[in-house]
Amino acid sequence: MKRQIHFSILIICIFFTCSKIFAQGKRANVWAFGSNAGIDFNNGGVPDSIVTAIGAFEGSASVCDDNGQLLFYTDGLTIWDRTHNPMPNAIGNLFGNGSSCQAAMITPVLNNPYRYYVFTVDGSSGWNPRGQGIYYTLVDMRLNNCNGDIDTSFLKIMTGKTDTMIYLTDSVDENVTAVHIPNSDEYWIVTKKYKKQQFYSFKVAATGVVSTPQISANFKTELLTNVISNGQLKASNNSKFLVSAKRLSSKGNLTLFDFDANTGLVTGINTILDEPAQDTGFYGAEFSPNDSFVYTTTKIAGGNADLRRYRTYGGANQIPEFISVIGANGQPGTALQLGPDGRIYHTQAGFFLRNLNYIENPNTNSPSFVFDGVLMDPAAGTLYGLPNIFNYWAYSTTFDKDYIGGDTLICSGSSVVLGKD
Repeated sequence: MKRQIHFSILIICIFFTCSKIFAQGKRANVWAFGSNAGIDFNNGGVPDSIVTAIGAFEGSASVCDDNGQLLFYTDGLTIWDRTHNPMPNAIGNLFGNGSSCQAAMITPVLNNPYRYYVFTVDGSSGWNPRGQGIYYTLVDMRLNNCNGDIDTSFLKIMTGKTDTMIYLTDSVDENVTAVHIPNSDEYWIVTKKYKKQQFYSFKVAATGVVSTPQISANFKTELLTNVISNGQLKASNNSKFLVSAKRLSSKGNLTLFDFDANTGLVTGINTILDEPAQDTGFYGAEFSPNDSFVYTTTKIAGGNADLRRYRTYGGANQIPEFISVIGANGQPGTALQLGPDGRIYHTQAGFFLRNLNYIENPNTNSPSFVFDGVLMDPAAGTLYGLPNIFNYWAYSTTFDKDYIGGDTLICSGSSVVLGKD
């Protein structure tokens, strides 16, 4: 005989088992970027092209559940849910920018598998450069019929308002990245002050985001001053390095910084991997999965855009290894992002360019560059940016090992049937 018990509830979470909530490393299995573009890695092999609602000239961010199913994505201004509809309380009111290199980053709220932080950085150029700096908000997946929405009650507690974001600091570059703290589930949110020799690191712990930053300042190189603030800032997978791609009005440079993940400080020891004399702007940056190499994209004035790489432990002013020309005269260097399949993806931007390229075997001495490796849906196209991903969290099989998982989420108006034979 089977007995059934029916419950009509507002919102409850039922935990059936204890497991590693992020054990599958699939938190970045679906990307949204560019002009209605997206890719899905869940089928294995080369990712499938999908159509999304996003319109991001540069940066974006997206996140999946631990099974690799899309939860939501953002361009730093609006957040779209898994059904590609804007979340009710996140329609054009975030403090990012449509032309910010790394407009947003999505990270976990520790000890709560249904809540996510969304950090945004404004643009210093392009349209609507408001100079807002770095802010964050909180998305709760139990809201909006389990499609997620901004938790306005959290904002009310933190700011006294329900229609704003939480301030961290003003006037930053178009960069935000996350660095895992070894032997813990905690991490740092790192950005750089605009036209200043300062990195700001904000610790994220189980108690929340610590608003007082660790400030790294007074570097010996002039890399960090008088630069155009776009170009990617990335953390190594082992949490030991930051790499910054920048461009100046006359030249650019690519710099590797030592990072102490225990303190959140850039040590001040830095290596200019490359600083060409000619007008060369660096934009994309990414570490190989084993952190042996740094890949970057460049744009040489009056010449071609190219993809090149440097050895992480190779010292200063290296002779770069050229991987491929990625654009003819007038085409820009664009974003790079490590994928869950171990490839590094490169987005195209420019006339008649609308697909994704990728680097196969980026850890090896003989990587291959596949042009037009992922063909976009006719209804979508690529632009300058790719999703900004917290690589360690997204791809780790051990992060948040103490989380309670195997959960069933039941939302407003739902019923659950608990049966026993």
